[in-house]
Amino acid sequence: MSRNLYDIAMTEKNQKPKGGVKMRKPKLLKVVPLVFLMVLLVFSFSYSQKQKSPFKADKLELTYQQKEKMRDLRTDSQKERIKLKADLKIARLELKDLMREEKPVRREIYRKIEEMGDLKVKLQKSRVDQRLAMKEILTPEQLDKLQDLKRKRFFHKGMEGRKKMEHRGLRKRTTLEGFLDLPQEEGLPRLEEKLGMLEEEPDI
Repeated sequence: MSRNLYDIAMTEKNQKPKGGVKMRKPKLLKVVPLVFLMVLLVFSFSYSQKQKSPFKADKLELTYQQKEKMRDLRTDSQKERIKLKADLKIARLELKDLMREEKPVRREIYRKIEEMGDLKVKLQKSRVDQRLAMKEILTPEQLDKLQDLKRKRFFHKGMEGRKKMEHRGLRKRTTLEGFLDLPQEEGLPRLEEKLGMLEEEPDI
């Protein structure tokens, strides 16, 4: 009887796979996250394209001449601002060197700060000049359409921001506020303040 039990046990042991399943598990664990990541990237890209599509410049129905002027304006403005930003970074480094000196010279430090201020003013003027020049390129009808698109985009972003803040508020209430038993109304004034800022219409 004991001999038969021994034979049965040895037979079952020999029938079990020695490494087939164990070799498959690591491969499967490597493949599944990779597939999930690829699906997530494709979904994120398609979602971002859907979000951007309603606000394309094509909706302004620009003429060929207008597109050329816009392209030249954008290129020239970007070149100008790249140079100004580079000069500003250099001025900041030079200011740090002046401050590191064993005996800093106040007059030189002030002069460098004024130089940085002039560069910041030039940067802001460059942005304003680009916007004003763009307004001159567009027709009154296109300007109205542009403002309408900007309002829609702001409303769209406002709704997304509201959902994110509501989600954060819910998560906070379910964790911290729920644990401390805090009133939910405490976070409302700041929330209303942020939402109120979204209602402001930006300049072109």
